[in-house]
This record gives sequence, structure tokens and C-alpha cells, in this order.
Amino acid sequence: MNDAPEFQPYGLPHLTVIFITIVLPFALAALVRRTKLQRIERVIIVALSAVLILNYLAYLVFIRGLAARCKPSLRPPCLMVSRTGDSSVFSRRTAASLLAWFS
Repeated sequence: MNDAPEFQPYGLPHLTVIFITIVLPFALAALVRRTKLQRIERVIIVALSAVLILNYLAYLVFIRGLAARCKPSLRPPCLMVSRTGDSSVFSRRTAASLLAWFS
């Protein structure tokens, strides 16, 4: 039924992401420290900022799509999760509002 590949902990894709997450910040910091060029530092800052913004926008698209695919009987909780997910960046009350809704 579901043709999506199953997540495998510590498989090659997972280890690649872990490696990049750990090594990339140190490699970029070493690059900036050794070259001492402001231009490289600014390029890295802009690139990382763009990645984070695109990641957040993709997250919003995913959450909205999730709410659209909800069954009618589950629509109110799904819409609540969608709205809470949208505001989670700006609010610390996300977990409290989810607990209040589902309890």
C-alpha cells in the first residue's frame, strides 16, 4: 500500500545527515578562521539563512498539505495542529495548546 521507503536508523542516508550536521559547522568555521575574509563569512551567513528560510517555508507547505489530507472526522484536531505549527516559531505555548486540545 505504502510505497514510501521505510526509515532505517543509522542507514547510509541517516549517517550522511549526521556527518554533515556535525562536520559542516566546524569546516565552515575553520574556513572563515583561516582565510579571515569578511566576504566568505557573509556568503556563509547568507547561504545558511536562505536554507533556514526555505526549510521553514517547506515546513509550512507540508503542514498545510497535512491539514488538507485529514479525514473529515479528524479535521478539527488536524487544523489545530496546522495552526499551532504555523505559530510555533513565534510562541512558546505550542505544547500547552496541543495538550489542551487533545485532553
